[in-house]
Amino acid sequence: MLHAMSAGLKSAVPMIHPTSRMVGIAGEHYAAMQLAQHGMLPILLAPGHPGIDLIAEDDSTTLTFQVKTRGADNPHAYDLDGDRLSADFLVIVRLNLWHTHGTVAGGSRYLPPESPQPPRAWVLPLEVAQLVWDIAGYRHPQRPALHTGKVIDILADWDEAWTSVTDELAARKKAAQKLVLQLAQPL
Repeated sequence: MLHAMSAGLKSAVPMIHPTSRMVGIAGEHYAAMQLAQHGMLPILLAPGHPGIDLIAEDDSTTLTFQVKTRGADNPHAYDLDGDRLSADFLVIVRLNLWHTHGTVAGGSRYLPPESPQPPRAWVLPLEVAQLVWDIAGYRHPQRPALHTGKVIDILADWDEAWTSVTDELAARKKAAQKLVLQLAQPL
């Protein structure tokens, strides 16, 4: 009975296609949630901040993130000007809200609620993001993009790789401590 009632509610409530800005904000919040779950304090920046969407802090160490998000379950391109990458990490998020091509049962592009797919993210350190861009970047003057299909094997190594962020924080803390010790040495 409950299933029948919930099925009736689903059909009575129209699905609203989120705007690209809504999709982007959802991706940024997904990345922020993952960073918080890994012990960092995520700070979302105001929209329009060039090249950085999110900052993560752990004590006195800070890392920056650029987040690129698509709502589809298998997008081939993410809007990105890879020649201007400057954040410590590029996070590519796939929200899996709808099918990229065609429709599902009932004529909707949305994935059915009974078969949800969780979001998926690739967490790329800047050096890897630059390599991926060099291989699969589309340098269009009005709308540059990253074509992920060409680098799917590289991305597989960075699938939900949030520990790479904690590893980078630990390395930076260690380097800072070493510098402090060196500065404390008498001449």
